[in-house]
Amino acid sequence: MTTAFTPKLPYEEFRISFDFTTVLGSEIIASVDLSAIDQQTLLDATSTILNPAKQANVDTIVYGWVQSGSIDHSYLITCNIVGSGGSKYSLNGVLSVISGAEEPTVSGTPLSTLITDIQGILQDAAYSDIVLIPKINSAVQNIAAGIRMPNGETSPPLVGLYTNAQLYTDPTLPYISLPVDYQREVIFVYDSTMYQILPPRGGDYYSYNRFLKQINQFDLKETGEIYRVAIKSRKLYYQGIPTASTMVGIHYYKKPDLLVELTDVPECIPEHLQASIITHYVVKEIFGEKIEDGQDNTGIGTKYHTAKFFEDMTDLIDFNGRDSAPMYYGVGGTEDRGACDG
Repeated sequence: MTTAFTPKLPYEEFRISFDFTTVLGSEIIASVDLSAIDQQTLLDATSTILNPAKQANVDTIVYGWVQSGSIDHSYLITCNIVGSGGSKYSLNGVLSVISGAEEPTVSGTPLSTLITDIQGILQDAAYSDIVLIPKINSAVQNIAAGIRMPNGETSPPLVGLYTNAQLYTDPTLPYISLPVDYQREVIFVYDSTMYQILPPRGGDYYSYNRFLKQINQFDLKETGEIYRVAIKSRKLYYQGIPTASTMVGIHYYKKPDLLVELTDVPECIPEHLQASIITHYVVKEIFGEKIEDGQDNTGIGTKYHTAKFFEDMTDLIDFNGRDSAPMYYGVGGTEDRGACDG
């Protein structure tokens, strides 16, 4: 899961961590590549913000050391690892550097308030904090992943979840695993020179069938510079295959951070909609799982909260923008996100 690090002063130095425990299983970390990019200048900032001499890797966790930095700059820190069994994973974290004259604040509806609001509607002691927290996180995850609206359309990505990562090819494989925090919508792929690697002609990065028709070797064994990519089953496939490990960058929408502490807020959802949209989602799901309101009025609560939820979703889409993906200028190629594989 992507980490939102606590903002630091330029003077401060401290340890940060990337935890791969859940994805590595029985493996341990064999090697680590920790790098940083200044999000304001898009320049490499690894030597500026990171101190490799104080970096430590312990079993399944990477402990980096941050230092220095420019005021009002944010740094995207990418941690790529290779497991002892050969698996490869990547996590990102964003570190902001502040002047000290401002106090970092996180506004929104805290988890504790969401729980209280839902319990106030349910009036059922069986729905304790332990029961409701997973349901609240499920609501946030599902909203971010896309809700099928009554008109048949799927809600667009949430702008707050837009991020990017650097992946590295393997000379023996025609694919790279997408980051563990990937959720949806890879919208841009680029090489080490920051030039776009195009999706299949007539499709988008998810047009795998078109990809197969437009490469030179159907067995995916063509070596050389990458000229075409496509996504299938959480993997980014590419042809050709560089003879040495090569960086491939992607822009995508990540999974929301889980709400764990009672003070945590769902930052990916606009603040003015957080309480209402999450509460209605959770309550409609709970009411939908059982007979509610008595035998003669089954479904009244479910229908009400479902209708209110979709009202909130419409407001969220209008507020968020139906086409919120950034535009890229000076790169070749076009995308037809409506094209089907063929």
